[in-house]
Amino acid sequence: MRTPNLMHFYPLLFQAILYGITKVCVCIFTGEPGVLVGKIEPQNPLRSFNGYADSKESNKKVIYDVFAHGDQGFNSGKLT
Repeated sequence: MRTPNLMHFYPLLFQAILYGITKVCVCIFTGEPGVLVGKIEPQNPLRSFNGYADSKESNKKVIYDVFAHGDQGFNSGKLT
């Protein structure tokens, strides 16, 4: 069973998110290593991300084409 908000990552490349053949992130199976990613929805106040005071750090956290083409996700950096 795939875990919807946990994405594959390459441990040797320091948390590089793995994109599948469809060019969106690949959800992991239960028990596999992954990183927690939250979907960013600007219109939803509970899922929006306004960024940090340092825009450079904010840009490191936002990833694109996560669940579908054109969407954005927040890379929590929390590994499972």
